[in-house]
Amino acid sequence: MSVRAKFRVENVTEKASGGFIVQLVPVIGGSKENEEFYSYTPGGQIYLETVSAEAVGQFEINKEYYVDFIPSDMPQPEIGNVDTEAEVHAEQEVQAEEARLADTVASAEPEQQTNQEDTPNVTNN
Repeated sequence: MSVRAKFRVENVTEKASGGFIVQLVPVIGGSKENEEFYSYTPGGQIYLETVSAEAVGQFEINKEYYVDFIPSDMPQPEIGNVDTEAEVHAEQEVQAEEARLADTVASAEPEQQTNQEDTPNVTNN
């Protein structure tokens, strides 16, 4: 079982003592999808602290992010290899197109060879 929510970055601040704070709130509107998420998650807040400038650089103010809550006892992909459904779908489309192109090239190659063999050499003497 897993739960997906959609949150918007409300604020990113740098702490005087070092590190950063990222505050996210649930989306409330702006699209049909956001309205649907709002109907399930009408309130809340995510408060993250990090010392990594690289990590905090992944969060843009007012940008929306999906948040997946998955029990820790479920098998998980390796960290850094988590793909969104859209990324997986896009990758599958790319792979399918590459396969179609490879099939097109493979089917065209024998035809070209046959055509070359069937064409007589003509020389002018």
